[in-house]
Amino acid sequence: MYQGPPQPPPQSVPMPYIVNNNTHYPNGNVSFPPTAQQGIPPTAYPQQVPFPSQPQGGQFSQASPDQQVFNQPPQVTQPYHNTAQNANVTGCANSGTLPVYTPVTSFPQPIAPAATATTPLPQHISQTSLPMLRVPYHIRKYLSNLAMLKLYEIINDINMAMGKISLLSFWTELISGIFTPDAVVRYSKKSLTDYREFEFVIPVLPVICSTLGRFGIVRMEMKVLQLKTQVLSNSTIFFNCPRVSFVYYYPDGSYVTHFAQMKGAFDLDLKINWLDISMHSFVPNIEWNAVERLLSDQTKSPEIERILSKLKQEDASDQGNASTENNGTNIPRNFEVITQLRSYFDVFGNVSVFGTQEGLMRVMQISTVMSTLKNLRKFQIEQNIDSPVTALSAYVDSGKNDIGSEPVHTKRRRNSGVSPHTTTSGPGSNLNTNNDELSTSDANETNNDVTKKKMKF
Repeated sequence: MYQGPPQPPPQSVPMPYIVNNNTHYPNGNVSFPPTAQQGIPPTAYPQQVPFPSQPQGGQFSQASPDQQVFNQPPQVTQPYHNTAQNANVTGCANSGTLPVYTPVTSFPQPIAPAATATTPLPQHISQTSLPMLRVPYHIRKYLSNLAMLKLYEIINDINMAMGKISLLSFWTELISGIFTPDAVVRYSKKSLTDYREFEFVIPVLPVICSTLGRFGIVRMEMKVLQLKTQVLSNSTIFFNCPRVSFVYYYPDGSYVTHFAQMKGAFDLDLKINWLDISMHSFVPNIEWNAVERLLSDQTKSPEIERILSKLKQEDASDQGNASTENNGTNIPRNFEVITQLRSYFDVFGNVSVFGTQEGLMRVMQISTVMSTLKNLRKFQIEQNIDSPVTALSAYVDSGKNDIGSEPVHTKRRRNSGVSPHTTTSGPGSNLNTNNDELSTSDANETNNDVTKKKMKF
């Protein structure tokens, strides 16, 4: 009858070893069958199987000198004290004792902290990217969130600048706390027919911002969507916002909205190193209270009624003469009347195709020239020239020499606006451009020349 698995003995009764074939377990009457009693040694465990290089008889040979050297513990400054001796205590097969084996190799030793502290770092890691490699992820995430909050704080300061837009001191103090002294701001405008790009240094940026108030803007509003920030390996915090809108309000209730994209980078002090704003479209608007105020004006209401009656007459003539052909342009037939109606609102006054007043466009062009003169001033200091006119002549001559040293095909491509690495293939073009390809040295010379002339900081 099955009585269950053998139970361990109580603590007071020691567990004897099986030394012969007639010894039973303490609990239960389990004995070896007669067929299994042959060949079993009178020990608690069967004899260990020797290795191929080990002699028979259960004896473990002493390790060779090479193995002893290999099994030595590593040499560290603070070794782990092990009391176990590297010795083999063997027992005879007929003595009834257990063979005790102590391995030659000792327990793995702990590594000392002093040894890891003085370990040199890999040489291929740059010193600029080393701090960010050591910073954990949650710290980098914290820095990116700080940069995002800093950007929202800047936007809030711009939106709360009502009544201070024309003050140069206000913009000087605000911009000095936002940008680094050597920061660069790039601003580009795009229209259906033209493209303009401006580049400003920090000293001229407050002048441009204060000029907005001189052209009638009383309030600014900046909105950002899909803002993303990320900490880079060179310790800068990059931010990107593909949807930005700038709204400029005029005192008569009209406003214009500029839609743009913005990207830039913060340093670890949460100041902007560079900023790039690209405006791609604009929409002028008029608030309804501005229209009501215009229609309720006693001096302007007769003119408005005359304009509206003229519009009705032109619409009636267009409906009666429906077979007239289009003049081939997008200008409506009543464009003169619409222009006269627009003249009552400041948002349409002297506006350019970029959605900005012509006067402000000229100010930005002059500011770009002044920012470029920084390179001339640097050239004058490096060449130790006292006269600004002489420095300008020498600067222009150096530019001519750089242009004259370029290869002919490089000049042709540079004047045409095609990049040296751009391949244009049309229906009748030849794909074999080995003769026109620019070598690596020529491309490097071209890049160096462009860098010398631009000298963007």
